[in-house]
Amino acid sequence: MIHMSRISAVLLAAWALGATACGASTVTVPKPTPSVTVSKKATGSVKLDLDSITTKTVCSKPKDLPELCVARFRGAFEEGLQEMLAGFVEAGQGNAYQATFKLLEFTHAPASGDAQAGAQAATVALAWRFTLNDPSGRPVAALDERTEGPTPVTDWSNPDPAVVALVNAVLEKIGTVLGAASWSSP
Repeated sequence: MIHMSRISAVLLAAWALGATACGASTVTVPKPTPSVTVSKKATGSVKLDLDSITTKTVCSKPKDLPELCVARFRGAFEEGLQEMLAGFVEAGQGNAYQATFKLLEFTHAPASGDAQAGAQAATVALAWRFTLNDPSGRPVAALDERTEGPTPVTDWSNPDPAVVALVNAVLEKIGTVLGAASWSSP
C-alpha cells in the first residue's frame, strides 16, 4: 500500500508539472510570421550567416520544470530573416550586405503567477546577437539581446505557442531596428 502511494504521488507530481512520458516536450518551429513593416532601404544582396546555430534540437532543462526542446530553430530563423531582409534590400547589382545571427542561449524558467490546471507556467527566452554590415563593412545594425517570449508555456502538452511567439518577437525586434537604421548606398 505504501509503495502504491509513492508511485501515485510521483505520477501526480509529474502530471502537475506537465511532464510528458519521455520527460521532455519538443516543439518543431514552423515558418515564423513576425509582424514587421518593411520598406526597401537599399539595393544589392544580403549574405546571411547562421553557422553558429546548430541544426540539432536545442534543449533547456531548469531544475524545477520539465525539459523543453526545440527543433528547427536554425530553419525558422533562416526563413524569417531571409524573408525580412529581402523586404529591406531590393535585389540588384553590387556587393552584398553581411548579416549574422547567433543564438547564444535558449532557456525557460518558472513564470510569475500560476498556470492553468495547477501546472507551473514557464517563460521562454533567447539570448542572441544580430549584426548587419553594409558592403563596405560599416555597421547598419547591431543587437546583443535577451528576449523573453510574450506568451508563457501554460500547457506542457502544447508548448508550441510560447516558442513560436518567442521566435516572432526576436524577428520583430530585428525588423524594428532595421526599419529605423540608416542604410548607406555604397
